[in-house]
Amino acid sequence: MKLKIDDVIKSEKIRNWILAQTGMGEEGEEFGPREVMPVITISRLLASGGRDIAVRLNKILGWELWDREIVDEIATNANVHRKMVELLDERHQTEIEAILRAFSKEKTIDRYVYRRHLVETIFTIAQRGKAIILGRGANFILNCTRCTLAVRIVASMETRVNRLMRREDISEDEAKRKILRSDRQRRDFVKKMFGLDINDPIHYDLTVNTDHIGVEEAADVIITALRAKFPQAL
Repeated sequence: MKLKIDDVIKSEKIRNWILAQTGMGEEGEEFGPREVMPVITISRLLASGGRDIAVRLNKILGWELWDREIVDEIATNANVHRKMVELLDERHQTEIEAILRAFSKEKTIDRYVYRRHLVETIFTIAQRGKAIILGRGANFILNCTRCTLAVRIVASMETRVNRLMRREDISEDEAKRKILRSDRQRRDFVKKMFGLDINDPIHYDLTVNTDHIGVEEAADVIITALRAKFPQAL
């Protein structure tokens, strides 16, 4: 089922911010231009260099980087153990995970509660602006606003396998299995949560292939795109 923002966002403050970002009033009347405090969302393939690029952007721009911190925020807001959130984080819920939660002594969280808290967390981050959000389908959540530079980081299977082998000191077969599993989990997560295809380039302002582009160069490309879309951001 495609995510419906109105079904999960109950905060009047966040709703008013969405209306302001889209330049519309309560009844749909258009307002004048709004000052937009942008965020960068980075969707990435495993071992494509997405996190390293996000860290580089954090150092250059001084913007907050949100990655595993989103898990902590959801766990706090939902009042559940972090491990329970990690079971659903960027993964499609499986029968095994559901059974494990059913027999767990810890307070549990299902994908609907996770989705609501995820959306609220992403909108709260975007409300402050000047943030870098890694993964979690943030670009799909924020696609109703004008505040986002949506970036996709990719690389060939060969490049990714070689990187993962070096990074984790594992065999070629194991690296490929991990990559295929991660690709499937992230694809299914976005399809289940938002009803969309994570690999469709229409959902991104910019796609960067890191086969022959390093972290620093990729960050420079993203900053150039940021200046083009949000001249007032830097």
